[in-house]
Amino acid sequence: MENIKEYLKGKARKILKSSIIIGNLGNVEELDDRLICYVDEKKGSKVADGVAYFCSGIQKNDKLLAESYGLNKPVYYIFDGLNLRSNNTIIKGFNNCNVIIKNCKFLGDISISVNGNCTIEAPFLAFTSIISINANELTIKNTNDSNISFTIPGTNISITASNLNIINSQIGTHAFETSLCADETLNITNSIIRGKNIECV
Repeated sequence: MENIKEYLKGKARKILKSSIIIGNLGNVEELDDRLICYVDEKKGSKVADGVAYFCSGIQKNDKLLAESYGLNKPVYYIFDGLNLRSNNTIIKGFNNCNVIIKNCKFLGDISISVNGNCTIEAPFLAFTSIISINANELTIKNTNDSNISFTIPGTNISITASNLNIINSQIGTHAFETSLCADETLNITNSIIRGKNIECV
């Protein structure tokens, strides 16, 4: 009987971890201090204007349940080397989650909004007219003009964060309109920001 209870508890814990907390976005790895979801590009949700990936930390209503199974941990979503072909890729993060996007190829417009921490590293962008990125804590690194091709003239780049760090990056060309807004801190390290209209607030 005890073995059955442990088996059922293990099954319930797996369902809670992968389906309720993570939302079936990909394979889940559990570490001592965090849950990590390695996002599968095929797991996005079709929406009217493109494909959306909805990421979430542990929701308030699920905290007690997560605690009872030892799963009340920070949640990380890693988009690594994905080929995101939608004409509009939407990544939304809720409930203080952590989103890491690295070495991904975007073939269309990009909208990223994260209520939590977001790191973007070395993306490749093509056929892009709108780039909108918003997060509480945002780090952009190793992102250079050489990673960007076939963008549409007049592309708008809007980057907003409470705390914004730009590291080893070149953002924008003379054809872009570039807007940076950091509510609290803006740190630019070994980077160049350029465009037709550059606004830093």
